[in-house]
Amino acid sequence: MSTQPTLRPEHVLALRKLLDELETHHTQHLTLLIEHRRAIGLADQGLLAECVHRQQSAALALSQIEHNRAALLRQIAGPKAPPMTLTQLARLAGATHAPALLAQALRLRTLMATCIQKQTVLASASSSLLGHVHTLVRQIARNLSETGAYARGAVVNQGASSGAVDLVS
Repeated sequence: MSTQPTLRPEHVLALRKLLDELETHHTQHLTLLIEHRRAIGLADQGLLAECVHRQQSAALALSQIEHNRAALLRQIAGPKAPPMTLTQLARLAGATHAPALLAQALRLRTLMATCIQKQTVLASASSSLLGHVHTLVRQIARNLSETGAYARGAVVNQGASSGAVDLVS
């Protein structure tokens, strides 16, 4: 009968810190997804741009956390170890620390599932907004077609010109 190795105390602390970072990051990400959905509902271009910028920053932060996770796994299991989940690592923490780490990993998994669900809603809302804008552009083009500025399909006709000159003496 083989026994599983137990994490050293410094690895338990590093794993707890990593789980804390991931939970904080995904909590902030969930808030950002909710704000982004609200910005789409308001069709607020400035708020949308801010949300996209913040999402880009969050993606960079997550890549650093992921780098830390991979480094911790290499430190614990060695460079040639097969991939392990955070839950699998938490199970190695021993009877004293494993229950709390496993509970934290479960909270993180639930939070991540909520983020994925919100991202799906956000993608649907984005698609709906884009469809609405496309329909508006087509309607505007149809109404302005007599000027010759727009060709069929709401495409700007490159050969047409329109303009005005205001002369003040």
